[in-house]
Amino acid sequence: MFEMLKACRRDWLTKRQAAELLGISTNNASELVEEMAALGLLVPVRDQQRDPRSVHYTLARAWGGELDHGA
Repeated sequence: MFEMLKACRRDWLTKRQAAELLGISTNNASELVEEMAALGLLVPVRDQQRDPRSVHYTLARAWGGELDHGA
């Protein structure tokens, strides 16, 4: 599971995309991704240039990503 996330560590994922990578139902995506962010596995980021209201997620630095939790 984490190998798939590491493969896209520089990408910003929507909750739906993260769920698809993890192979889970997108019906439960929101809750699971938020829990993973709370655990520090995923980092929420906002893309100010595209849509500052939309939150995307990237893999936390501890798991091979580019950002620390809360960055």
